[in-house]
Amino acid sequence: MDIIMINIPRSVYHFSVYTDEKNLLYNHEISSWDKYRIMINGIAMQNAHISMHLQLLYSYTSCAIVDIAYGQRNYDYNLPSNKNETNDCLNDKHCTIVVDFQNSCTKTVPYFNCSSIDLVVVCTKQEYNEATFTWQQFYDDGCYIGTALKISAAISKFIFTVELFDNNTFVKVSPIHSTSGEITVNPNFIPEEKTISKLTFTDSTDIEFDCEIYLQRSKYVYVGLINTTENKITTLNTTKNIKKYGEEYNGSILCCLYYTTTEKAPEKYVSRFVRNKTLLLYSTEELGK
Repeated sequence: MDIIMINIPRSVYHFSVYTDEKNLLYNHEISSWDKYRIMINGIAMQNAHISMHLQLLYSYTSCAIVDIAYGQRNYDYNLPSNKNETNDCLNDKHCTIVVDFQNSCTKTVPYFNCSSIDLVVVCTKQEYNEATFTWQQFYDDGCYIGTALKISAAISKFIFTVELFDNNTFVKVSPIHSTSGEITVNPNFIPEEKTISKLTFTDSTDIEFDCEIYLQRSKYVYVGLINTTENKITTLNTTKNIKKYGEEYNGSILCCLYYTTTEKAPEKYVSRFVRNKTLLLYSTEELGK
């Protein structure tokens, strides 16, 4: 059997051919999307049910399944771009068929991508049907920023404005555990903090930092402590922090980190905000003297 595939969707990067015994006959990377040709010998075709799967980039999910030989269908993949089977090629050593994938895999396809516009990063994850997405951001050493945010949708986006502490971070989302490339920050493009608050402290000062005002906007509110030497943020599991800090925290920044969720059908968004940045300045003199 000679199979000619034409108009293969650009989102597809692999095709596989199986028999109904779940035997894998072919599994190849696609190098030409306009036209691709494969051949299956007559022995493999005898009394066999053959299925051809197109697999999507960023996912090992099939977006189109074509049954190309006569037989009882064993599986119901319930995919939007299934093709009807044909019995034109059963047990025919010289059969040639053309499978046209025009308009296939276009209704809804699994997809993950992160892009940036100016200082705004937008990561998009899409599935066939509604799924529970879990968004996380982490450093290359595995430490996480913020929290794991779960949202149910068919399409979800994670949006944030880049901060210096986002350097060398990654965005990860489940299902399929998709992970972005490394986010690198050019400090020359980050605007200087001209209106940042300043808080002078000593070894005996109880520093109180309160982010509870943002609970009016979100239930995901945290105090963040930015180590400006390493340009990393530690997310504290609290909305209000009262603590003594030593000299080693001179130049560190406290901030409020919160996340909102919004919906614009069929998409749901998770947005991160960094507010109320406060620079910590250490003093050896007791305050108020």
